[in-house]
Amino acid sequence: MSIDFSSLSQSLNEILFGLVMVLFLPFIGALVLSLVLQALKVPNSIAMPITILLFLFGVYQMFMYLY
Repeated sequence: MSIDFSSLSQSLNEILFGLVMVLFLPFIGALVLSLVLQALKVPNSIAMPITILLFLFGVYQMFMYLY
């Protein structure tokens, strides 16, 4: 007995695209900020919380923008 999920493919693609947009773009932004802060020789005790907060803020903003 098999279940046909072909009718869900369009909605699953939209969910996957939304998930990638919400998580991937803020991750890239946080990664770039992390590299910039390392290049400026900012101590890790300051750079890591800033990067994490930027990532969380970016995820929140993308979620509010897309949904």
